[in-house]
Amino acid sequence: MSAEMCICPYNKSHVVTRLRLPYHIIKCKARYPDIQLIHCPYNATHMVKKESMVDHLKECPDKVLIEPWKYNLNGTQQHGDLIPTTFNDEESVQNNYDDDDGWN
Repeated sequence: MSAEMCICPYNKSHVVTRLRLPYHIIKCKARYPDIQLIHCPYNATHMVKKESMVDHLKECPDKVLIEPWKYNLNGTQQHGDLIPTTFNDEESVQNNYDDDDGWN
């Protein structure tokens, strides 16, 4: 199966492109009301049976995108161009807070 093609969770004979899958799921959900599937919290196109959700959540590849602090993917825990800041000097923080900058 190509990375760009996905199998419908409601009917395994339906193969659609990844971009069309959300629209296809809406159609198939209406066509197959007896099949009760729930959405994965990490990816709405992952639909599984309620009793399989715990196993899916353990293995879901998209949880890395939602919980990056748990996965050290690139050797840092930094997002993009953000520079981590630390306030080790409590006195300098207090001085900045107490400055009279006309807010009174």
